Amino acid sequence: MDLKDSIVKNINIEQYYSKHLTWKIQKGKNWSALCPFHDEKDASLFVQIDTGLFHCFGCDARGDIFTFHQKITGKDFNETVRELAKEAGINVEDYLPSKPTKGSTKKTRKKNRPKLDDETKEKLHDEISDEVVNYLEGRGITKETIDKYFIGSWKEYIVFPVTKKGKIFNYRFKSTTEKRIWHLTAKDIKQKSPLWLFPEPRDEDEIYLCEGEIDALTLIQHGYNACTFTGGAGTWLDECSSYFKGKKVYIVYDVDEKGRVGARSVGINIAKVAEQVQIIRLDLNEEKYPNGDINDYFVKEKKTAKDFDELKKNAIPVVNVGEDLSVIEEDSCYYRIKQKKDDIELERISNFVIKLERRYRSNDNIVTRDVFMLRQDGKKIKCRIDPDDMSTARTFRKFCYSKGDFSFTGTDTDLCDIWQLVMAQDPNAKEVLSIFGVGYIEKEDMWLFGNMLIKNNNIILPDKEGICWNG
Repeated sequence: MDLKDSIVKNINIEQYYSKHLTWKIQKGKNWSALCPFHDEKDASLFVQIDTGLFHCFGCDARGDIFTFHQKITGKDFNETVRELAKEAGINVEDYLPSKPTKGSTKKTRKKNRPKLDDETKEKLHDEISDEVVNYLEGRGITKETIDKYFIGSWKEYIVFPVTKKGKIFNYRFKSTTEKRIWHLTAKDIKQKSPLWLFPEPRDEDEIYLCEGEIDALTLIQHGYNACTFTGGAGTWLDECSSYFKGKKVYIVYDVDEKGRVGARSVGINIAKVAEQVQIIRLDLNEEKYPNGDINDYFVKEKKTAKDFDELKKNAIPVVNVGEDLSVIEEDSCYYRIKQKKDDIELERISNFVIKLERRYRSNDNIVTRDVFMLRQDGKKIKCRIDPDDMSTARTFRKFCYSKGDFSFTGTDTDLCDIWQLVMAQDPNAKEVLSIFGVGYIEKEDMWLFGNMLIKNNNIILPDKEGICWNG
């Protein structure tokens, strides 16, 4: 049993949550309380008292007791584990690797790290421990895959050799007992960045990008050309984008918030060079798998490649917006991306998204838009937005309020990013030129009459709405 499982088993879940929540209903396994992560009058947060999993149906905050502690305290994962372990009466040191001897120094430990050469890579693989083999096989990774990618072990770690252009580039170390992953630093390997792809993908039209090494190997075993970026969901190296130039890329990240925002963030970067980018959402029960991944999908849920191909049909396209934005669209809402050191998180700023149907442009280039506003709960309205409605976050907020239960809490910068996103998602939306008057319109090089338009010697008649469509 690993450290996290031990904490969940030993901690008094009811007592822990009661320190942070005011219960409204305390019956059965699912207790409800006011959510501490957003303002509300109704108790929309539910906690499974037997597992510690929580889900707010108001702001969609969800996860396990570790996620809750991180959100409520602002602590990072390691601090969270230590604090919850203390509350559960568990000594964290019992689960950590043996400490170095008293005479050991950083310099000595550095010398003991595996060398970056083929001989060492093969030695680590040949001497792979039974513990690591059992762990990998328990995750569905076969002996054939272990041999093919020279997966080895060093101390208590699994070692994934990372190659670049066929040559050993770095090692990725993953603990089998705790959520700890690390690699040699840029200084260690004498490179600008220590991060790269694992394994290097084959030169094929389709590439599947996963969040972790075991995820990538799982997809490879099911016949897909898969890899992972060794920086994790919250980071990306622009140099890696070259691997995806002209390719069809499918991003298959974890189902948690970090995975969702990471997929969007990475997708926007890759979309600048790829032929197309799509995000595959895993249909895993998030209460059962709060941090669910593709390995859970195939191994624990026993899904097949046929199931995955069906899931792929509903993949979400990522458009090339031309630049990095601070806002993304996710689950029919807009979210602000918040960067925290090497991690990112989402802050919801609306309960709807906008889909552009038509633009109206006057002679003096004032543009109004016909749009659909799609709310998270499925409500959909069609309306027209004038320039004044979206000139500032304040005026747009009033506009949203006038349409019913549509809320926007973003800033002026967020609003600009949203409109960039809307326009990028539908650059070919129909545009109507609103002209007052008849005769020759020099700017457009056309003749406009009450019942027709003549352009390039073509006669265009109006439709039922009185619009003459050119082309």
